[in-house]
Amino acid sequence: MIDASALGRAVKMAGGVSSSLPRPSLHMNSNAAERIAMVQRRTVRLIVLIATGVILSIEVFHFFADEPKRFSEVYAGAVQMAHPEYRMRPTDVSIGLISTRLEFRGDGYGRSKIGSLDASVSMNALRYLSKSLPPSTKMTGILHAFSGGQGTNDSAKMQARHKLAELPENTFSTAVIELTEPLDEQKLNLALAGLVDTKTDISFLFLSTTGMGMKKPIFWRPCAVYRVALCEQASSLELYRRWVSRLSWVDGIGLAQMDLDINRLREAAREGRVYGFLTSGYSQPRLLEILNMPAVRTIRIVDAWTIG
Repeated sequence: MIDASALGRAVKMAGGVSSSLPRPSLHMNSNAAERIAMVQRRTVRLIVLIATGVILSIEVFHFFADEPKRFSEVYAGAVQMAHPEYRMRPTDVSIGLISTRLEFRGDGYGRSKIGSLDASVSMNALRYLSKSLPPSTKMTGILHAFSGGQGTNDSAKMQARHKLAELPENTFSTAVIELTEPLDEQKLNLALAGLVDTKTDISFLFLSTTGMGMKKPIFWRPCAVYRVALCEQASSLELYRRWVSRLSWVDGIGLAQMDLDINRLREAAREGRVYGFLTSGYSQPRLLEILNMPAVRTIRIVDAWTIG
């Protein structure tokens, strides 16, 4: 049998031991809570500090990369390059806290019924390009099928001759002219001497064929970027090389959002050859003369109108 007195003594001893263990005080609980709160405050301050540094870095980068004069030069060329269907000209550039904006006026060629259209591109500090650009036209399909520099094509040349022969002599046209082989600027001027003036703002150059990630050939119109006094006197290809030299890796992000490949643009600058050109305002007899030249592969009429 269990001795009741012994059991009682054991219970008292256990109670004595438990009462002798230290118990957390209110002061100790308060200190732990303060330490946790302090760590939380420091973490929040660190996050805010890092976020502020990132935002400031982005803003500094934005103001240097998208400085209005440079932004206007780069994207005046890029927008015109991406939209040969219109004669694009920049009208205003402005820089804000988070973005730089360039506005354009787009006009059709010759007596096109397109009229004038407003357009714009805006690059924000995170390198997202928002754009409001003109729609596709009949020329768009012609550009997608551009085959300049791919050798002779008797069938295409004959079809062009038939279409031109059907037009009255007092017809004037906007036309895409494909060259048989790509030519450098000197050879192009010699081949087209007396028929086409590549220095004026009438003839605009295609500096590549299509493909390799780009749906349209590289189109270069120097007067979309530079003053008329410069673009009509200097070499068009030298001005193109000058424009390409302004491009940096960060511009490649925005150009890609306009279906332009910065590597292909640089390759065309190194190559320095012309695959075709765009004319507007040439008469039917003049276009027939141009078509008969061995250097010309074919001519595709975009628009035509008669005078008289």
